Amino acid sequence: GGRFAHLELHTRLQASELDSLKGNIVGKFGKELKKEFAKRIEGSSAECAYSNIVNARNAVAHGRDTTMTYDELKRTSGDADCVLAELAAVLDQGTAGHGSA
Repeated sequence: GGRFAHLELHTRLQASELDSLKGNIVGKFGKELKKEFAKRIEGSSAECAYSNIVNARNAVAHGRDTTMTYDELKRTSGDADCVLAELAAVLDQGTAGHGSA
């Protein structure tokens, strides 16, 4: 069910900018879902945590230092995970009643 879909999204989703996530992934399923996803996460601690983790990951991947500590990563990863949970919920909402399994 929902937990499996969430784990699958978490494994498949490459670390990308949040705007790319909104537009390139959710936007492909329609404007209404894109708006709904944005409404659910914009201005939230989850949005901030997700962006900070992605930015730190990108810095490290490109050989730059990051100011994020391991403790901060552990503390904020739960909030960041909420972005993926909201993504799964919005996509589930969009496919409900459309004959998907």
